[in-house]
Amino acid sequence: VRTLPTVVLYDSHGLDLFDQITYTDDYYLTRTEIDILAQESDAIAQTCQDHRVLVELGAGALRKTRLLLEAFDQLGRPFTYYALDVDHSALVESLAQIGPFQNINLVGLWGTYEDGMVYLPTLPNGHRKCIWWLGSSMGNFTPQASEDFLLRLQSALEPGDALLLGTDGPNNPKAIHRAYHDAPGITADFILNGLTHANHILGQPLFNLADF
Repeated sequence: VRTLPTVVLYDSHGLDLFDQITYTDDYYLTRTEIDILAQESDAIAQTCQDHRVLVELGAGALRKTRLLLEAFDQLGRPFTYYALDVDHSALVESLAQIGPFQNINLVGLWGTYEDGMVYLPTLPNGHRKCIWWLGSSMGNFTPQASEDFLLRLQSALEPGDALLLGTDGPNNPKAIHRAYHDAPGITADFILNGLTHANHILGQPLFNLADF
């Protein structure tokens, strides 16, 4: 089986398409996570109030992030939030739209998950870190790749750091299928855009979209 890295899906247009997917009726993951965070953000902030460095892997449009940042901001303590994402322009735009906060400094980290593993050890020493990996993004990995990534993440953290991990639970297979095969066809466009992006990166049309 031949595969492409999922990062090719997330150019500027791909990020816009994915954001549209999260608003479709059948894509339950974002709505569910927002509902959970709306109820639990204050408790999460209280639990992690001594973790002054907040790092989000794959920050995206920051819809869910706002709930967490508002809860941390209300604690009245200084925090620094680092948003890691692969598209520079989208990252700058998202941070500009979500801020400012009274007690939280917002910083963008431009790069992939792999870059994030390099960034993490360089972040300010002497402060506990709380890593946010939301959106069931681990589902984009194979089981072995998930294990490998979590081990790498563990090695990049220090004792006392924390991880907030958002994953989908056991669910109705039909609901899962509908979530990734939406009626408007946005997910299909998202995948085809990834192939277009791959062609652009490779400098030649290796993938004929008509074949997919």
